[in-house]
Amino acid sequence: MTGNWVRSCVGSCVLAVGIMPVGFMAFWPTTALAADEARGLSPQESAAGWLPLFDGRSLDGWENTSDADWQVKDGALAASRGTPGLLVTTRDWGDFALRLEFRASPATNSGVFLRTPPKPTDPAKDCYELNIADPTLSPFPTGSFVNRLRTGSPPAGDDAWHAFDLTAEGGRFRVSLDGRPALDYVDPQPLGRGRIGLQFRAGAIEFRNIRLRPLGLEPGARAVVIRPTSLRTTTEQDAPLAPGTSLTIQSPGADRTEQSRLSVAAGRLGTIDAGAVIAADQADAHFSAAIEKQPDDAAALVARGRLRFDRGELDAAIVDLDRALKLAPSSEAFTFRGFAWKRKGDKDRAMADFDEAIRLDPRNALAWRVRGATWAGKADYQKAVADYSESIRIDPENPDSLHHRAVMLGACNDAGVRDGKQSLADATKACEVSGWKNPLYLIGLAIASAELGDFDDAVRWQTKAIELTPGAAPKTMQEPLELYRKGQPFRTTWR
Repeated sequence: MTGNWVRSCVGSCVLAVGIMPVGFMAFWPTTALAADEARGLSPQESAAGWLPLFDGRSLDGWENTSDADWQVKDGALAASRGTPGLLVTTRDWGDFALRLEFRASPATNSGVFLRTPPKPTDPAKDCYELNIADPTLSPFPTGSFVNRLRTGSPPAGDDAWHAFDLTAEGGRFRVSLDGRPALDYVDPQPLGRGRIGLQFRAGAIEFRNIRLRPLGLEPGARAVVIRPTSLRTTTEQDAPLAPGTSLTIQSPGADRTEQSRLSVAAGRLGTIDAGAVIAADQADAHFSAAIEKQPDDAAALVARGRLRFDRGELDAAIVDLDRALKLAPSSEAFTFRGFAWKRKGDKDRAMADFDEAIRLDPRNALAWRVRGATWAGKADYQKAVADYSESIRIDPENPDSLHHRAVMLGACNDAGVRDGKQSLADATKACEVSGWKNPLYLIGLAIASAELGDFDDAVRWQTKAIELTPGAAPKTMQEPLELYRKGQPFRTTWR
């Protein structure tokens, strides 16, 4: 058997992010659901991906941009005195659905600002201001977009609680007030991302039950990191994630200890700041806009290069990474350019880039791992194992590195390289940190089991990998299963 299936699987797993079913993290303890309800989220809202922006107890997640007296009062954010200004989220948001309740006095002039900077200057240019004001106080009464679109909504300054329910998707904004349509506005040149702001201008204002659902980030959706952040893993480790990193949404709103976090799979499982990601189909435009605004933005070029690499657009990725390296040589850029050269079959150029990436940052675990895979392609298996081992030393819980070494130690046709016990330990740990739901890592576990002569387990894990593979499992996954059923281990080369 040639081993093409394992080479293709290993080649596609170096950033393994996207092969996990999404239902397995959907069930949470009763205490977690009770916590959701305490913050204004019903179990149904939580399951649908709503995130609490306000915990009902503190100003966590908010920034006061003026001296207005914002405070928590009876479970609501309230202000009645001070300099006009905004209380804004500490995160930027792009496309989303937003629900909140507000209570205004007859003298109130307030509003909800969308995609805003912390201190906007013109609601017709740098934000969208959903107004809260009596018609006698403003030409744009409650439910209008100030200086953009006036609506005929009834006044809401009656000291009673009212509710906005809105969606912001691209340039289209739809708003309901107390369940009735209030506004449908289309901006032909929409603003991209920004804060959500609550305004104090005049009169008393209160907001409560503020929750947001990011659009395009439903369970199973692909997303892309747009600013430096970290993944809080299931083992309470923080794994840095750079802009351009792809991941898969598992269950929005699943984290119960921190507001506005998403459960995701980025190789391993964990949670991430929801404001740090964007839907994958919006990511190229996001980074391209940053590059158009600032052509010498090396970080945006690297991020777009990574994104295009993930999509298989290798030549376009190399162009972006070349530009980034001319502006600001970085270990990350060399790593992904080398990765692209490797995918194109140019091992020598790839190796040169990986060497430089490691020289610039010896703790770049990805560079060690993909250089190891390149050594494997040159049939230098001892060097491959050494590089995989260094990658694991730097990042002990990275399932991709563990999987690479597990497959090498379990399937290599050079008996001097194989180590069944270590292969099993690596494969088991890769499965543990990925929730036992990633077919690729289960394949590694089947290889390791067969190397140790445990063919029943090899059949079991290979069968589970096939069951978890979306669509029809390829023939190349069936062939090793037949080997295991015959009591034969799998062997391969990487040339």
